[in-house]
Amino acid sequence: MPLDNISLIAYLRTINSNDIKSIEVIANPDATYDAGGSAGIINIRLKKNQKVWTNGDASLGYIQGITPKGNAAFNLNYRNKKINVFGNLSEPW
Repeated sequence: MPLDNISLIAYLRTINSNDIKSIEVIANPDATYDAGGSAGIINIRLKKNQKVWTNGDASLGYIQGITPKGNAAFNLNYRNKKINVFGNLSEPW
């Protein structure tokens, strides 16, 4: 998907150099690419995210009206190299 210059610059600034696997410059792209311009194509290949982590959060809420109401929520996320498991539990009271 082609980006305008400002969006492209903003996107490139967000990429960490350690996350780049390779950069491919295609000066004369063939017919498989969209012929939207006369310039070449820069293909930035990123490394796959191999990080392992577990994170979560919990929240409580309370509302006082005619009758008091509240809720509680718990989120948990676990990721390793092959799977990503996410769970959410919320309960009104």
